[in-house]
Amino acid sequence: RDVYLLERPKQCIYDYTIHAVPEADGRKGKIQIQTSYLDQVIPVTARVYTADNCLIHEMTFENEIELVIDDPVLWNSEQPYLYTLVLETEYEVITEYIGIREIHVENSVVYINGAQVKFRGVNRHDSDPVTGFTISVDQMKKDLELMKQHNINAIRTSHYPNDDYMYYLCDKYGLYLMCESNNESHALITDEDAIATLEKAAMTRQTASYERFKNTTSNLFWSIGNESSQGWTQRDGNYANGAFAHMVQYFKDRDDSRMLHYEGMS
Repeated sequence: RDVYLLERPKQCIYDYTIHAVPEADGRKGKIQIQTSYLDQVIPVTARVYTADNCLIHEMTFENEIELVIDDPVLWNSEQPYLYTLVLETEYEVITEYIGIREIHVENSVVYINGAQVKFRGVNRHDSDPVTGFTISVDQMKKDLELMKQHNINAIRTSHYPNDDYMYYLCDKYGLYLMCESNNESHALITDEDAIATLEKAAMTRQTASYERFKNTTSNLFWSIGNESSQGWTQRDGNYANGAFAHMVQYFKDRDDSRMLHYEGMS
């Protein structure tokens, strides 16, 4: 993975959360932005551009704002339309690509923008038979282009986060994502100290996954991990006290706009 140093001004945006959804009739789209700051609150100018670079919104705010788009083009795998969001402060500019879309489940059927969806998905590892764990942008593009050519529309990042750029490519190419956290234990642990250590490590990985991909349009599912059962956090026969229950609740508390997956529990 690439490693880089980023110098940022002292007065800057520390974090931002974007929530972009259509209204029920699809005639308007709402882009909600919430920001927090590293040192003190500063004014931020938000600009929204269409895919062909036409400015449709420009507003200045501080902590949160809602931008309304008339007759939005909605994002899905067949038409992965992205708006460009620019957040500008006095000393820096941040750019994000935003798709407007809605997900819900009704009678065990997944709907995206009100249309039923059938997932034709695959697991993807960040690896290559020649270069091993070193993956270039061209290799990522080749992977996704082959998937699109074979009518694959969904990817599970088994069993860990992939390179960050791959998530942008899924937004751009139109591939639904199950964002899986790096958690796979295959173990039963009963020692209380060991359980506490593993719970802390597991929760750290969940929070990292959430913060990295909370603004990713193609991310439809959070996955808390793979093949770890629930037994290694069992206490007095009660799974509810374990790390997996805590991780499920963590995502439910922070994001009700996406689905949640773990093979060991619902």
